[in-house]
Amino acid sequence: MKFDRSACIEPMYSEIPFLDRFQAAKDDGFEYVEFWSWTDKDLDAVKAAAEKAGIGISGFNGDADYSLIDPTHKEKYLEFLKQSVAAARKVGAKSVTIHSNALGDGGNVRYAARMRQDRRGKRH
Repeated sequence: MKFDRSACIEPMYSEIPFLDRFQAAKDDGFEYVEFWSWTDKDLDAVKAAAEKAGIGISGFNGDADYSLIDPTHKEKYLEFLKQSVAAARKVGAKSVTIHSNALGDGGNVRYAARMRQDRRGKRH
């Protein structure tokens, strides 16, 4: 089985502007790039930068402060999921990873931390 080489351009090439990282990854021999969140990106510019560099987008993450375990978040979570899939299609990404429960300080899951505090009698 052949694996394609993919560079996560959020932490890599941080010394150059984000959109220039597509070409830098291609120049270093990568076939694909991936990045973290799509919500803070100009997706048209991302697609154009990838096409100009001749590099594919293997995927990206979708992070929002919604929880799959909180029933009051269900509709918002599903809407964010739909938007994330649409964003992946727009840029031609091969995959998208959607997280439940955005991470807070110290890498702790925000909603889970609130639940622990509530059980201890502390309010968030």
